[in-house]
Amino acid sequence: MTTLALPAARVATPGTESPLVRLRAHRRCARVPRDISVSAAGIHFLVERCSKGWSVYLAAISDPDAVSAIRLTLVCTAAIAVPANLVFGVAAAWAIAKVRFSRQERADDADRLALLGVAR
Repeated sequence: MTTLALPAARVATPGTESPLVRLRAHRRCARVPRDISVSAAGIHFLVERCSKGWSVYLAAISDPDAVSAIRLTLVCTAAIAVPANLVFGVAAAWAIAKVRFSRQERADDADRLALLGVAR
């Protein structure tokens, strides 16, 4: 009977992990209180607003000023933001695709991506 040996798990002893690993862990931990407080505020806001019922919501959204604001938002988004994003997005993609990089720059970029875990 043959047994398969599994590779040993790489466990970093305290103080030997890279500064980047410690920084990422610190950022994750620093976001937790903010995320909890924002979630609690959002839930409180929803409960407070929904406690009066749908009739208040429908009355507010059918107000002529609200209808005008919604229409203005949709028109500005459809008529201004989408074409502007299209033009600038195509221009950025074209510039990225057409620029020739030297072989050394490409190798440096591949090394950076590999260090970040993006490339193989």
